[in-house]
Amino acid sequence: MKKVIIEFSHCYGINHLSHTFDFSEKSAALVYAANGVMKTSFAKTFKDLSKEIEPQDRIYTDRPTSCSVKLEDGSDI
Repeated sequence: MKKVIIEFSHCYGINHLSHTFDFSEKSAALVYAANGVMKTSFAKTFKDLSKEIEPQDRIYTDRPTSCSVKLEDGSDI
């Protein structure tokens, strides 16, 4: 596993997040943001995925939630 590609839309207040984490040179990544920006929402989304629960947006419940976490070969985590 060298790269992890994430695509989040409307997950706990994250409107849209698309990023590729590259682990080819290091085995860890740091997510830094100011207070109140998205770190807890990011963690809640991954927690839901680990429990096989569909992430959601609690405030705008009418917006369609989508969440994708894939390896560089296209397989799901």
